[in-house]
Amino acid sequence: LFLGIVNENYSITYINGVISVDTPEVSLSELTNIINEEWYSWLPPKAQWHEVNSEILLKNICEAIIKVLVVIEKYGPFDIGYGFSQGGYIIDLINNLPNDPILLEAVKSHLGRELSFDISTQLPFKNLIYACVGSTLSISELRRLAGLSKRKDDFKTQSIIYLIGKHDVQKSYSENFVLENSSII
Repeated sequence: LFLGIVNENYSITYINGVISVDTPEVSLSELTNIINEEWYSWLPPKAQWHEVNSEILLKNICEAIIKVLVVIEKYGPFDIGYGFSQGGYIIDLINNLPNDPILLEAVKSHLGRELSFDISTQLPFKNLIYACVGSTLSISELRRLAGLSKRKDDFKTQSIIYLIGKHDVQKSYSENFVLENSSII
């Protein structure tokens, strides 16, 4: 029993990434035989992060964050944010917006309005679960390439769980994400 959640006491809201892609990342390619649906990504392909103009990358990040924030406005707040792969980067960026005034202003600018909740006093997610999060480029590198400065200390949540596959070929990226995330130190 996790956080008092029982069969009839919860609902799940699932959000696809903002970018439609033809195939999943290489690490998920074996799923194409199991899942015959469209694939989505939260961010442009990692190979393009160095090639893309920082303003375009920041716009991509803001669009991903806004998609989640609009769902939070409509259905939230949520007890748990679950981020798989790049989705972990997105929930990490969202829950740290109170300590990230530059990114918060960029999100508000792209949104074109204020949020309907005060993100400085109401955390979008009370708890976070990161599953197989990581990339060849760290979240700090993603921020740098998007023209964002190093953020202040992470916003403290009630609890954070990191799920890392013991035999995951991307395991080292997830471990690096955990080590980089100062909220556990």
